[in-house]
Amino acid sequence: MKFRNGNKVKSIMVINTEGVHNLRMAIILQAVRDYKSAVKGRYLAGIKPDVMRYRCEDFFQSDWFMLLSNGDINGEYILNKLNKYSN
Repeated sequence: MKFRNGNKVKSIMVINTEGVHNLRMAIILQAVRDYKSAVKGRYLAGIKPDVMRYRCEDFFQSDWFMLLSNGDINGEYILNKLNKYSN
């Protein structure tokens, strides 16, 4: 990679913590949306609603979810709220 002034740089790695946080929250929000759609009986990307619901429930109870949420969000709490609103 070259800068405008012609200096060469082997590699540049800049981590924008706000961007990483936004990406993590977007993944969780998408799982919430997918779960709501599955509860309403909608197919998502050709996946049957009951399969998508199971996958989302599995996600909210997973280590991956805990990593994305930094342990700040309880997946069981989200599932309970989603089920409360869907009934």
